[in-house]
Amino acid sequence: AMRDIAAVCGGLSELAEGSPGGISRALDLVRPVLKRHEAMQAAAAAGADEKTGEKDASALPNFAHQAAALFVSGYANIVKGDAAQEAKPKLSKALKLAHTQCCNHQLVAQSLSLIGTIVLDTRGGDLSQSLDMLQSSFTLSKAQEDMPAQLGCLDSLLRLHRIRGSDQEEQDALVSYHRRKASAYQSLVRAALEDEERLARIINGGIHLDDAEEMEVDEDET
Repeated sequence: AMRDIAAVCGGLSELAEGSPGGISRALDLVRPVLKRHEAMQAAAAAGADEKTGEKDASALPNFAHQAAALFVSGYANIVKGDAAQEAKPKLSKALKLAHTQCCNHQLVAQSLSLIGTIVLDTRGGDLSQSLDMLQSSFTLSKAQEDMPAQLGCLDSLLRLHRIRGSDQEEQDALVSYHRRKASAYQSLVRAALEDEERLARIINGGIHLDDAEEMEVDEDET
């Protein structure tokens, strides 16, 4: 189990780097995880009770780890340029597992967003399907207060409405909402960085009067 988690985290780290080599390494890291879980699934199906069809629960794969590995593989293929051929099937399977087996709303939201964007970027793609997926992803991300995910959905929704030729007033309202969200996110990032810098000074023994005063103010406010 720890090996699977390490592989998934390592794959995400490589994708964050963004280089072609990082993409290949991310795929290499999660490929054994996917193969192992596929083999476990096949073994569980083969060992199912002939009368009831029930599978041995102990032989089933860890669906959360499998879904996460599928997501990493799907996302890596998007970055690689194989969105429709390779990424979409993997992300669709990750979405199904995250929804039916894991109840992982964050993974559901991220998978919906990526699949919706793939459909949007596919020539002749179903824009209504893309809209439904992106809106559902945004709703889930908003409920989880996942600001980066919300901004990603809004970017795709803006492109979708331009492609559809939606009413200009509707597009302008969406642009304004996106700006407000982006501004709020930047404020959160700045506050986090300021707190990190202050914490680093305290850890290094460089606490100053202004740091102490700020902490007292923070405690009074809470």
